[in-house]
Amino acid sequence: MTKEEFIDWLAARVSRQERLTMSACAGLAVAGLGAFMVTGGLLFLIMWSLYGGVTLPFMLLSMLYGISTVYVLFSVGQHLSEQEHEAEWNGEVTEFRLATPVSHYWTYSMGSMDTEQSIPERILNIALMPPRFFWSVVQTWKRIEDLKQVNNEACGRVLRLAVKKSEMVPASLILEKLGREYDMPKLFRDLSMINDVIFLTHSAVGVSLTQGFRDDLDKAC
Repeated sequence: MTKEEFIDWLAARVSRQERLTMSACAGLAVAGLGAFMVTGGLLFLIMWSLYGGVTLPFMLLSMLYGISTVYVLFSVGQHLSEQEHEAEWNGEVTEFRLATPVSHYWTYSMGSMDTEQSIPERILNIALMPPRFFWSVVQTWKRIEDLKQVNNEACGRVLRLAVKKSEMVPASLILEKLGREYDMPKLFRDLSMINDVIFLTHSAVGVSLTQGFRDDLDKAC
């Protein structure tokens, strides 16, 4: 496969991923709406059974969702913040962020499944589900826009190098080969958004590919 054919194949793959992310965004939105209706209805019935009437349970439920939304906005960074890394080449340090996988948004939205939670903890976890889903929908929508801006040519050059190597491609080597041509922090983040591209960060930071990526490429050849 020539360089141009590989870039075209990668662009088509990223385009398919974009459509899959749209489906994930729609799924999160539907699940979030369902969580709001179910949890809101359940909490309303609990409050109605305790206090009677409609006005007070409605006010308490509104306050609970308002507080939970603010809590999610201030605490989400502890759970889903993008990883910060750096790589050095020729005495210069490049700092960059790696995108959070979309699958983590689902896990975060569902919350803790610990069966040993106390009753107040369970109520809080239920109340936090709708705002967590809402936040995940917003971030997934942003991911769709980010995928549209992926530099397929630059990513293709890195991934062609990774295909040829059986081990990790160090970030320092990527900087050496492409550092003068591209916005490297954006390039590293673009790579981290592509399915089946793995960043290894235990010792030196570098790029590797899953067997699934290689199998898909073999089928296209």
